[in-house]
Amino acid sequence: MKTYKNAMNKINASESFKAETAEMLVSHQANKKKIRFIPIAAVAASLALVVALGAIFFPTSENNNSFIITANAAELNSNSFTTIGELPASNWRADVDENEIYVIADFALEVKGENIKNVTYTIDNGAFAVPDANDKLTASKKASKKVCVPKRENKSFYSEITAKYNNQIDTTNDNVEIVFNPAKIDKDIILVAERYGKFADVWVYDTEAEKINNYQKTTEEFFSGAVKDCRIKVQAEYSDGTIETQRLTYNADVKLYTEPLTFHTKNGDETRNVYIAKVNLKAKLV
Repeated sequence: MKTYKNAMNKINASESFKAETAEMLVSHQANKKKIRFIPIAAVAASLALVVALGAIFFPTSENNNSFIITANAAELNSNSFTTIGELPASNWRADVDENEIYVIADFALEVKGENIKNVTYTIDNGAFAVPDANDKLTASKKASKKVCVPKRENKSFYSEITAKYNNQIDTTNDNVEIVFNPAKIDKDIILVAERYGKFADVWVYDTEAEKINNYQKTTEEFFSGAVKDCRIKVQAEYSDGTIETQRLTYNADVKLYTEPLTFHTKNGDETRNVYIAKVNLKAKLV
């Protein structure tokens, strides 16, 4: 009886309900020597009540923690690639001898959720370029030297970075970058890219359909090939010590658009519509 009272005191039920149940228990103790046959239907009903009470008073301990990943305010999903920003045309370089290219993009990832303590990012086929003066990272692992793009002044390269949830990387002010590296690209594509120069500086006349098609194909293969093998593992550490993991990958596409440009020639100024490539960086969960 004492055990029962202790158990009842732990249940969040009305006092009238507890009193009725106690009365039933006393009655049962007084008649426990009598042999009683309870119909099966009654037993089933009692079990159903116990299950129901268990559901009410003793909720399961299933972990419902969840977080979402956004990039430039766009929420990533596993159904399709989401455009998260534009790849700067100047942030790439190619090594023709090794058939390798590097592409660099701003770090645009952010985690959102409840009761998250820390967020850790781990990258495959790439590195995080972090300013040496950055004080937001609470833990990090140095990246292999082969993924360190030269001429990133005052930055170090990491394969893993960790930041507190309430002090995540500010893509506007912290100047952290993702280096997609290295990607093996067909040498012919690299040679065409080198011949065209920096993509933002390439103008293709609208009367040259073959060049337009080649330009479109080249930029798509070049940038998509550079970023498609990159994988980033995102881990959210919750206040209770549990860890949840999601992974994402990247892609790139190219949109050509025209704008008028005035050329200075020997015969005077001449205005033509020219094609310029805009390279969009995309991401999705995997």
